[in-house]
Amino acid sequence: MLIMGTLTNIYDLSEGGTVRILLTKENKHQLIKKIKGLKTKGQTLKQIAYKLGKEYITLWEYLNKKESVPLEVFHILKVGTPKDLILETGPRKNRIKIPNGFNDDICKITGAIIADGHLKCRSTKWKDNLNAIHYETRLREEYRTNVRCFCSWIRNVFGIVVRPIRRKNHYEIYLSNKVVYLYLTRILKLPSGKKSDSVKVPIYIQKGNKNFKIAFLKGIFMFDGSVEYRNSYVSLVTKSPFLFKGILKLLKDINLNPDFISKIPDRYGRYRLIFRKHENIRKCKVLFEKNTEKWFRIQEHFNGIKTKSLNRFYKQKNFNKIITRINELYPRKRISSSNFNNVIVFIKENKNSTLGEIMKGITRKKTVTGEYLRKLENWKIIKSFKIGNTKFYSLNKRLKEVTYG
Repeated sequence: MLIMGTLTNIYDLSEGGTVRILLTKENKHQLIKKIKGLKTKGQTLKQIAYKLGKEYITLWEYLNKKESVPLEVFHILKVGTPKDLILETGPRKNRIKIPNGFNDDICKITGAIIADGHLKCRSTKWKDNLNAIHYETRLREEYRTNVRCFCSWIRNVFGIVVRPIRRKNHYEIYLSNKVVYLYLTRILKLPSGKKSDSVKVPIYIQKGNKNFKIAFLKGIFMFDGSVEYRNSYVSLVTKSPFLFKGILKLLKDINLNPDFISKIPDRYGRYRLIFRKHENIRKCKVLFEKNTEKWFRIQEHFNGIKTKSLNRFYKQKNFNKIITRINELYPRKRISSSNFNNVIVFIKENKNSTLGEIMKGITRKKTVTGEYLRKLENWKIIKSFKIGNTKFYSLNKRLKEVTYG
């Protein structure tokens, strides 16, 4: 298999006979054809079995009874790698489709795991086996839309269904599958264990085409990037200087240039990049899958909140439901944090309010308060007017006339 100019041996997935290849009609035909070819050269089945390190009866069962054989059999006998490769492992015979070649979804999975995933193998006890090895692929994420995308990528690449687990304040992907783990670590060369300080952009991504680079960056930014509520600044933070430099190079390759790049790490050892300018933020939509949480934040920053329920509440002048809906879309992250509803409720309760009054009311600085006000005014939720030289803000009372877009 060829990944971006790098020859990748699919037989690297071999693991002491525990990873088996499913004998489809085509695969079995190729195996029998190879053995017949060896027999015409004078080798007996016993000699072929000895070459494989198997008993004669075991080889006979492979050819006549078994649904699958160890991957090493195809490797040692130099049987051509099948196009449609399905591997199975474990006593439950979990079957995994192995992708033929390279694609966007593989790049997205790679980016997501580098950003926020964790690969681990550990010794454990399985029934009577005291030396069993357990293989884990984990990923934690705050937003449901992101984990649903990751599950979709896994299904497209490996042909298996993974369902996110809902925790108290996040979602978790937990996948216990040996073949997937081996593919990620041996074929895609992703590191296992602690990786935050040393991880870097894989060479096959660096040498990939533009679409592969964008797909990888989607995995990175969806699971490790952020889009601010009040100004939609897009940022990324990492502790790995190697990953940071690699991401900057990829962004440059796709014509995305951050407005701020930290030259030295902060006191926590983190490097940061930020997109601030409107034209750059608009371009950053390419870094997120469509209809995911952070994609919507950029979309709504420029076009307003386009939801049928919110528009219906506006027509009904139902303030409480408007507040509830906006709070669902932009919830508080912490009890001490603020969001759009703090501003809206303060203005409603105090009617005409100045910037200074709103600052004190929501206990936020001038810059932060100003960003909330500008966005709410662009969304036509509030309006501003002047009396003399003083600017006041009030709730937009003509809710029936509010339109977006």
